[in-house]
Amino acid sequence: MNYDKLCKDIFEIDNSVRFANVYNKHGEVVSGGMHKDKESLLNREEALMSLYYSKQMFEKHKNLSHRLGKERYSMTEYQNVKLLTISLRDDNLLLISLEPKSDHCKMITSILKVVENPHAS
Repeated sequence: MNYDKLCKDIFEIDNSVRFANVYNKHGEVVSGGMHKDKESLLNREEALMSLYYSKQMFEKHKNLSHRLGKERYSMTEYQNVKLLTISLRDDNLLLISLEPKSDHCKMITSILKVVENPHAS
């Protein structure tokens, strides 16, 4: 999967996308970044902590995947941002932050279309 194109396509969905990064299983950034017109709400240490928590959550959810199927995404809504974590086919994670007033249902549907069929975008 071309992660540079994936992140670019996600940013193009809507201006409410603040951040989109793909991380490998070692927690290293594979692609992505901040939207050029947005500022990060987290410093570097806090961003690493957020990634760690997202990875832990997905590891915990794997315990039930044999019964429920592979998790597609998780969302956490804070006052200042909405965070999406999406599991990619190769077990990498896609982390996305959205503006708090965004229509997250619409955004999740659009983002999953890009993630699950990257050649159609």
